[in-house]
Amino acid sequence: MIAIDALLLLIATLLVWGVISEYLFVKVGIPDVLFLILAGIILGSQGLKIFTSDEILASSFTSLFTTFALIIVIFEGGLNLNLKSFFKDFKRSAGIATVLYLTSSLFVFAVLKLIKIFEMHTFALLAFSFLVTGTASIVTYPLLSKLKIKETVKNFFKIEATLTDALSILFVITFLLYMQEQKRLSAETINLIIKNMLSSASIAIVIGTASAFIWLNILKKIEKSEIFSNYKYLLTLAYIFALYWFMQYYGGSAPIAIFIFGLILGNIPTISKSFNINLSQKIVGKAIFASTEQLSFVLKVMFFVMVGLLWEFNILTTLTALGLLLSIILIRYITFTLIKYEDKWFLSSFMPKGISVVILSLMIIDYGASKEVLTTAISIVFYSIILASLVAIIKERWFNNEDVQHINPNSGKV
Repeated sequence: MIAIDALLLLIATLLVWGVISEYLFVKVGIPDVLFLILAGIILGSQGLKIFTSDEILASSFTSLFTTFALIIVIFEGGLNLNLKSFFKDFKRSAGIATVLYLTSSLFVFAVLKLIKIFEMHTFALLAFSFLVTGTASIVTYPLLSKLKIKETVKNFFKIEATLTDALSILFVITFLLYMQEQKRLSAETINLIIKNMLSSASIAIVIGTASAFIWLNILKKIEKSEIFSNYKYLLTLAYIFALYWFMQYYGGSAPIAIFIFGLILGNIPTISKSFNINLSQKIVGKAIFASTEQLSFVLKVMFFVMVGLLWEFNILTTLTALGLLLSIILIRYITFTLIKYEDKWFLSSFMPKGISVVILSLMIIDYGASKEVLTTAISIVFYSIILASLVAIIKERWFNNEDVQHINPNSGKV
């Protein structure tokens, strides 16, 4: 185990490396995440062996860090999203994202069932299939932040990531619970699962919205206090963590609720005008935006280094992971072709996964799945991020950023 003083020096080095990586991203166009993942590989089992994947996964800190990072990144994503463009794009983007997620998941399930690479219960296999096909907010948001692409496309990816973050957690837990109760896959079971998903999302939207307005009123009173006003950001963080706990405890979708909460706090002028209420953006203040951005950066650095630390090369695992990723790309490409989106290659292949895939894979293993599920999940996360980064480079350097457009409702074209 690395000594505390050496660990502090390492963290300091990684933070500086993170700043340098972002500088190189801006100047050279190579995504910073690639440099951060490389640092993780060098420090991990494939390099200096300072950390091993087993040590990281065995640590309770990993799960805590992942949850903490997810909360902050989703909050920042909502905070920095334009409300008008979000609602303009939401219905269409959410519909497409849901279709992509469901069809990709079922296709992956069919492929895994056919090749029988994992010997496990049907519900456990469904859980894994629905886990690896979504995109991750914690990766998508940082990658998009520096890309010069149309706002509508950024909105689509953000909506897709937030939605599939929530759906992945809900589906995995639901499938494993049905497995524990020894239920069979049937039309009745599927109907109950769909109802649970819709109920969870609806609860999250309502509570996320209500929580935001409650907190805005509290912030107005905090602003008047000479002492409490200095701790506005910390109190907001505490409120977000409490909101996450509340949603988890009462069965709503925590990611969706936090995203809506951030969206409202970041768009107070629009909210005030729409609801004819007297609120100013000063209530939230620049400190919350700046502090969230800084904290999100630190978490991003640690997250991508962790991806590199966890990855271990294995030919069979690599082939399985790449095969599943290609299956997902194929379904996405077919879907975007059918709805006549242009730039299908970019929309199809930009689908990074997050560490939550690894954490939830551990849960699936607890229900009797083999360890190959975990190693495959780690490889899928690793290669999907590498692929998304390379696609971002290609898009940024060699293709016109104006090519990806909205679907024109009159023509059906992009």
